Amino acid sequence: MGKRSYKVVTESEGFVLIGTGVERVYVPWLAVREITAYKLDLITTDEVRLRFDLDILPFSIEVSEEMEGFEDFKTTVERYFQFSGGWWSQVLQPPFARNECVLFQRGG
Repeated sequence: MGKRSYKVVTESEGFVLIGTGVERVYVPWLAVREITAYKLDLITTDEVRLRFDLDILPFSIEVSEEMEGFEDFKTTVERYFQFSGGWWSQVLQPPFARNECVLFQRGG
């Protein structure tokens, strides 16, 4: 079974994950409760992911740096949620460690 390929598309009010088939998941910015960044150890390489915990779904949505559209998505998310500077470097180093950090958490 091959790896599924998803594309992330940024919209003014949220983002859409588009799968290789008919799968589409829309995530409105206002539904985001928490954003966590972490690095996945893939033995020979690492992959940075952003995990979105939402008010509207009972599970998290993850966006990978390997997805088409990620660079534009990352820039938009940083601006919209006003992350503190340096988070990308914090997640990248040291290599092959998870380096999980919470980037955004909605106040109660």
